[in-house]
Amino acid sequence: MYNKNNKKKKVVLALWADPSYYLATIFTSQFLSKNDFEVDLVYRKSSPLNNLLDHIEFGKNTQLHPVGNFQNGWRDKIDYVKFLIKLIFLVRKKKPGVVIGYNRLGLLASFVATKIFSKTRLIYHNYDFDSSQLTDFKGQCELFAARNANLTIFPAFGRSEEYKSIANLTRKPLNVLNCYSRTYSIKKTGELNEIIKKRGLSFDRLVIRLGMIGPFHAIKATIRSMREWKGNWGFILGGIVSEAYLAELYQLVEELGLENKIIILPSISQSLWYDILSVGDLGISLYNFDPQNIGHSYMAGTSQKLNGYFVAGIPSIVPNTLDFKLFIDKYGTCKSANVLDPKSIAKAINSLLLDTEEYNRYCKNVRKAFRSDLNFEKQFESVFSWINDPHV
Repeated sequence: MYNKNNKKKKVVLALWADPSYYLATIFTSQFLSKNDFEVDLVYRKSSPLNNLLDHIEFGKNTQLHPVGNFQNGWRDKIDYVKFLIKLIFLVRKKKPGVVIGYNRLGLLASFVATKIFSKTRLIYHNYDFDSSQLTDFKGQCELFAARNANLTIFPAFGRSEEYKSIANLTRKPLNVLNCYSRTYSIKKTGELNEIIKKRGLSFDRLVIRLGMIGPFHAIKATIRSMREWKGNWGFILGGIVSEAYLAELYQLVEELGLENKIIILPSISQSLWYDILSVGDLGISLYNFDPQNIGHSYMAGTSQKLNGYFVAGIPSIVPNTLDFKLFIDKYGTCKSANVLDPKSIAKAINSLLLDTEEYNRYCKNVRKAFRSDLNFEKQFESVFSWINDPHV
């Protein structure tokens, strides 16, 4: 239960990763801080080469506790032990009402800490999981900890049902989609327009695709679809990508003669990321079936790139899976396409960008969905009620 002698209720967040890549962690910290909670965020120290934390506001009542030096091998294991010890001492000192452990390693450390200090409740917030990795010793430890958590959270109904079955959870999980805050505003910097001008290019519309660039995202199929596009539209592809896969993409672009139609921006800055969102007209959020990633079967409303398009107020092209069909039927914000068929992708893109009336209707639906349901505040309501009630 909460310590009645403290003026503020307290929550500790534990993530063995860089929190700047996790919207729900950022907005959870901001939201709890804004609602007069004292928040402590323990996390793995960011790589100096990709440090975005200095540009992120986690809340005036949030204290950050970075651990480790972003190392690999045995040094990383030592850093994780330091992370665990830091979390235990922090829970002992602060006596929070709740600890939220994110993903497997955040959960396991949080489970140990809350077992030592049994009056602190445990939430497991899972962003992604691979069912094949739940069968080994570490996976079994995760499932045991999840079963003993007071509450579990998943970013999609399908994922929560799948995990509940695998882990034999006795408590019904809650679902929190990876949505942006209703108050979030995108800053337009003009960086993308400068890049386009420097390359001597000019487009009437911009189709954008942000996020991890790699297989199982229908990226090559989307590039091939450009041969069927009916307007002077540019394709902006931005995100982290391996050198090998980047070389494959450049080769494909050259083979198709699309050098003046596509701009690939690997490892883009945060400001450029949001500038692209601010000027994009249509977002691509396609996923191939990945046997190693069950999450690709449940991406409707879950994908961070998709929710980026929602905060930008633009429609998207999504897979024609059952998961997305139900999402489209409910919100009318996206067009679906066969991720294996470039002609199908092109047809969906053309149908929106060639019809101004339909495009505007979809944009209106996006804004409505974002205001009503697909925002962090709405998604987090049930979790906040649970955290705010020490008797649950």
